[in-house]
Amino acid sequence: MNKAIKHKPQQSLPVRILVTILFLCSGFAANAETVGTEITNTDIQTIVRTISFLESPPPSDFVMAIIYDATSDTSLKRATEVQRLIAAEKEEINLKLISTDETDKLKDIDFAFVTEGAQSKNKALWSELEKNKILSFTLDRDCINTQRCAIYVNAKNRVEIILNKSITDASNINFKPVFLMMVKVI
Repeated sequence: MNKAIKHKPQQSLPVRILVTILFLCSGFAANAETVGTEITNTDIQTIVRTISFLESPPPSDFVMAIIYDATSDTSLKRATEVQRLIAAEKEEINLKLISTDETDKLKDIDFAFVTEGAQSKNKALWSELEKNKILSFTLDRDCINTQRCAIYVNAKNRVEIILNKSITDASNINFKPVFLMMVKVI
């Protein structure tokens, strides 16, 4: 009773390597779209901790706006995710989703989180933030590079905080000296 055992033909080594490379590259390409905008709990913790370094601490029930691009469903989804993460981190924070078209709603706001892409949508937004002395946070490097946001946070591999001193000075927002020694000031 000799039964012949059938083996599946094996792919040659170069074909297996090529398939593996294509598989890995497709995973990196899919992740490349979300890496720049993905927010982590560490990002949120860094933002909340940064607020504690202000020389004039805010009231315990302060208000934070989460500003998103009114023309982008993706921006709204990201803003909703930021809202969920911040609420989970610190329940006392009053959160408001505000689109880039709603600058009139920025009165009585203490802080703002600016989602990716929102910085280029409404120029009046930046004058409202400055006029109302609202400290703005972002994970969008372009927002800090274009002199729109006050604080850039990136906690992906290691915590990185960049503070735009000209924006905080214009809004008369001051941090404790120990904080300024821990961050990059531009």
